[in-house]
Amino acid sequence: MKLRFFRWMVIVPAGLALLTAGCASSLTSSSPRQTTIVEGEKHLSGTVELQFDAFKNPGDRRLRLTQTPMCREMISRETVSRKQLHGVLPAIIEIGFFGLGILDLVVANAIVTNSENRTPIEDVPTGKMVPCAVVQPAADQQVIFQFSGTNTLQYGLTDANGMVELDAPPSPGETAYTNVFVRTGAAKRFAGAVWLMPAP
Repeated sequence: MKLRFFRWMVIVPAGLALLTAGCASSLTSSSPRQTTIVEGEKHLSGTVELQFDAFKNPGDRRLRLTQTPMCREMISRETVSRKQLHGVLPAIIEIGFFGLGILDLVVANAIVTNSENRTPIEDVPTGKMVPCAVVQPAADQQVIFQFSGTNTLQYGLTDANGMVELDAPPSPGETAYTNVFVRTGAAKRFAGAVWLMPAP
């Protein structure tokens, strides 16, 4: 009986000493940092390309071309490195002993907060292209007309208002519409299909 009592006299104080030693704060402080990548706010890049659109009023041989500056939608990122909270269960048990577990958890959370380190990294595109300025006349742009049903091409140049004269199609009876392209450097950008007769 005395031996059993003696054991309990050793175990209980040792357990109390262990619990009040700040398990959560000690384990959290000694834990390694963990790093994650966190995404932040979205923003727009500078103008990446121009989107062209072609319009034609019925009965008018002139076309109007507009251009819209397009930007990439980007998202900011940063690496977040911090220690992880450990020893929560022992701290909860400590609460029963004079509320010491509450202090232990407060200290452990402070260690996590103070260990946090944020480092910005390169922004990445979301894959979306977004208009980033008002629509403007496509002034002084070389235009290529590709007529349906034929291999014939016509060329034109827009004026300061984005207007360009459309010659008569090579085969009016067979040609229903023309594909409109704008040449920018060595590339051709599709501006749309313009119907030369009422659309079906």
